[in-house]
Amino acid sequence: MPNLTMEPDAAREIVDLVAAAGVAPEGGLRVQALASATADRPDVTVSVAATATDTDTVYVDDATGARVFADQATADVVAGRALALVDDGEFTVR
Repeated sequence: MPNLTMEPDAAREIVDLVAAAGVAPEGGLRVQALASATADRPDVTVSVAATATDTDTVYVDDATGARVFADQATADVVAGRALALVDDGEFTVR
């Protein structure tokens, strides 16, 4: 299955959010597909999480160490895409 990648700005923001929440180094950003999400329209919500669950797919950015956690349904939706930070400071999957 293709990985989710992180654009550099998104990866740096994840590192900052996890540190600010006090959950580093095991913490990361949980990405959750919305009920309306499809592979063509990967609508997601995000939140800081202290750890991944046993069944999560964990994506790690090699340059920053930023971690993203996704359950299997979400991993299927975001496969082969990139997590980006858009102008308003929100995360999106492209």
